[in-house]
Amino acid sequence: MPNEQESQGPVVEVLYLKTNEEARFHARWSETLQQVWDQAYNELGEAKHAGDTFECQDGAKLDPYLTLTLEQLRERKICVNRKFQIRGPAGGA
Repeated sequence: MPNEQESQGPVVEVLYLKTNEEARFHARWSETLQQVWDQAYNELGEAKHAGDTFECQDGAKLDPYLTLTLEQLRERKICVNRKFQIRGPAGGA
């Protein structure tokens, strides 16, 4: 029997590296990674910028997986702790 947290859907954490702000929210297992990324911007009160990338907090790039659901990520053992980060474009002078 799933615990209360699981029945509400998994908790995801997203760190916005530009400001070091973090958002924690419930998602649904059926949501795609792209939907989670979009929701993270809403939770953070931020807008998506050209060049932003979505990653696991260990730095693994998630671009190839944006159409997968959280359930599919879990099955493939990708970012199993559901801790993500948004990295802005690499700057340079």
